[in-house]
Amino acid sequence: MTGNTVVRSGGNAYSQGQPALHIGNGGDGQNTGIVDKVTVNGNTVTDSLYDGIAFSTSTSTLLQDNTVSNPGRNGIAISPSYYPAPTGSATITGNTVTGLNPGASAFVNDSSGFVATLSDNHWPPAAPEGPYGGTPAAVPGTVQAENYDTGGQGVAYNVTSVNGNANSYRADGVDLDNTSDTGGGYNLGWTSGGQWFRYTVDVATAGTCTLDLRVAAPSAVAGALHLSDASGTNLTGAVDLPATGDWQTWATVTTHVTLPAGRQILTLDQDNGGWNINHLGFTAGSGSPSATLTASPGSLTFADQAVNTTSAAQSVTVTNSGAATASITGVTAGGDFAQTNTCGTALAAGANCTVSVTFVPTASGTRTGTLTLTGDQSNNPTTVALSGTGTDTTGTDLAAGKPTSESSHTDVYPSSNVTDGNQGSYWESANNTFPQWVQVDLGSARSASRVVLQLPAGWGARTQTLTLGGSTDGTTFTTLKSSAAHTFDPSTRNTVTLTFPAATQRYFRVTITANSGWPAGQVSEFQIWTS
Repeated sequence: MTGNTVVRSGGNAYSQGQPALHIGNGGDGQNTGIVDKVTVNGNTVTDSLYDGIAFSTSTSTLLQDNTVSNPGRNGIAISPSYYPAPTGSATITGNTVTGLNPGASAFVNDSSGFVATLSDNHWPPAAPEGPYGGTPAAVPGTVQAENYDTGGQGVAYNVTSVNGNANSYRADGVDLDNTSDTGGGYNLGWTSGGQWFRYTVDVATAGTCTLDLRVAAPSAVAGALHLSDASGTNLTGAVDLPATGDWQTWATVTTHVTLPAGRQILTLDQDNGGWNINHLGFTAGSGSPSATLTASPGSLTFADQAVNTTSAAQSVTVTNSGAATASITGVTAGGDFAQTNTCGTALAAGANCTVSVTFVPTASGTRTGTLTLTGDQSNNPTTVALSGTGTDTTGTDLAAGKPTSESSHTDVYPSSNVTDGNQGSYWESANNTFPQWVQVDLGSARSASRVVLQLPAGWGARTQTLTLGGSTDGTTFTTLKSSAAHTFDPSTRNTVTLTFPAATQRYFRVTITANSGWPAGQVSEFQIWTS
């Protein structure tokens, strides 16, 4: 497409703000078709009603030596409202844009997936970030959500798609919609996790403000948003939004925020989508609202736990029952205890987080510790007492009384006899059907390095060829002791000891392939020891 003059073109059918010259699929907004390897050069676009030249999804476009003058909105735009470009590519070189209106841009790319390569273009430099309208919003006061800063994608805002229909209000439009809330105007919508908008404000006096968020949400949204400062510090903690019933049914959600005096940039971070926002109202606090952290339960007691093993986690719910956001500087678990948490560095008034605590005893006996949360809460530090008992299983038969299973048994000699503590009772498999096996289930994976097998003390000597295996799931077994012949001798009380490198297993199995004393597998006691 070359050498054309396009004058006062574009339109607003269906409130879409169509560009004067459009490159890409779905020129009717249906986003269909493939546009590839288009060359657009030497054209002049004058007095467009909206964007001069715009791109939707298209690949390998060459936009070269074109002139856009006096556009009604932006000069060259990638992914304007209603013309998405989730992917695409273009080389944009030697183009000229003049006569921009205040707030408009020579070039905007509102798509993170469209790669535009720019060179040797002639247009005003992109406007730096600044307050919408040129003057920071006053705090205390009301900050309208539609008055996010100027500067464009990646500077003043970050959006994954452009959906707004309020382009007559401001050139970028982005995610603005007409609001039915009191006062009319526009609200910010099409929220989605990871998107954000920045606002330059001027705070009259340092201190804690009540923050009223005017929001609408068809369904409740947990952790919908938070407010952060220019360094990324979370000022409010996660803010939950109630269900208002509809996108244009409005309610006020209140939290608190502490701000320094002077000009600064605040970021409205969208953590989870599904809501609209009309404005942010800042009211100077009376006095200094404080944060108070409460922990439930106030203490944790753990059951007996083997030394140097980790218990199942227990949870503590921490709630900010105060009127201000709590700044959390540390969460620690002392003694033989460890923790992970969801609290972050700030917890908004009324919000809660979870601390998961585990017990790892380093010695036997009663072990104590303290879960401690430090910060600026009025009851700093907030503590939870921790206790548990460590057990040393070195001198304990782990298999005693544990359930068993077998490949087979004969007559009245089941596998349960091997963990009953009685050397006189025994398991015997079906005769003449080697291999045969018997196993013990410890109930959970435990570390062991020694197995003791016995036959009744009064029996005559015999040699059994056997293998020791271990498993965590009862299905796949690892060989702990390879197949070998082992003699049970009445002079040593018919006891055979198998030692092996320490292994953590739930199931221990002895598989017998030969027996010189009887054509079956035989075991009286199957003991498992840590060392």
